[in-house]
Amino acid sequence: MSQQSVTDEPLFTINHILSVRPQKLSNMTILSPSVIWIRAGYKKLLNHQRSQALDEQSLLLVRSHERLTFENQPGQSAFRSCQICFHHYPDAGLLAYSQTQSTGERAIFKLTPDLRQALEVLSVLDYRLMTHAVQRHWLDGFYQLLAERGMLHHLFGPTGKSLREKLSDYFTPAPGKSYKLDYVCTELGMSRSTLIRRLHQENTSFREVLHDVRMNHAIDLIQQGQHHAPEVALACGYQSPQRFRQRFKAQFDVSFRQYVKTLSVTP
Repeated sequence: MSQQSVTDEPLFTINHILSVRPQKLSNMTILSPSVIWIRAGYKKLLNHQRSQALDEQSLLLVRSHERLTFENQPGQSAFRSCQICFHHYPDAGLLAYSQTQSTGERAIFKLTPDLRQALEVLSVLDYRLMTHAVQRHWLDGFYQLLAERGMLHHLFGPTGKSLREKLSDYFTPAPGKSYKLDYVCTELGMSRSTLIRRLHQENTSFREVLHDVRMNHAIDLIQQGQHHAPEVALACGYQSPQRFRQRFKAQFDVSFRQYVKTLSVTP
């Protein structure tokens, strides 16, 4: 058996979010099934159906391509959260088992000691040092824990990855590239008409998925310390910084400059 490279695309990724001022975002697309864990401060969910706050004792489970509107509120010093994004789906049997353990339809759960311990471990793992086989072992253990708590099926749908999610996974490693529809269809092994039709069935489009990936990448870059709009624009595939700023504002209902300000105590 050939040894798998540790440089393949990861089966899970970790995003850390910080703010030192109230930080509001509208229509933030969650690209992959994600667990959102508040480390300090609280997150106020402003979606019409989920108007409530998450604190350090709460976990939010979000399926892929849900859109969230929220405000991150700092505690005594800053707001900090950890988002663990999953790109490996559990077995159907484990999802079915999770449903038998469920106590209701909800997406917010209490952070119990066993869940906290598991998240502490996952949040510091470096996937770059692990093959897919090793990553799967770590994730399968975490999925087992979620299933026993009746939580796993709130994170993953029963039909596996949607085309929208597969397309997001394809764009994510290089959001700044110029993508041609016909070439991507060839890469994904389907015809142009099939890809367009299936995305339409999922109420989205090629351009919309690419836009969502690029806007998520912009937030990631800002959080990592890149606060110069022209550089972020180029990294997200926009030649015009002005056009990028317009798309950012239209997507999140906050300007690029306003969002950057939430990461600094200086006016």
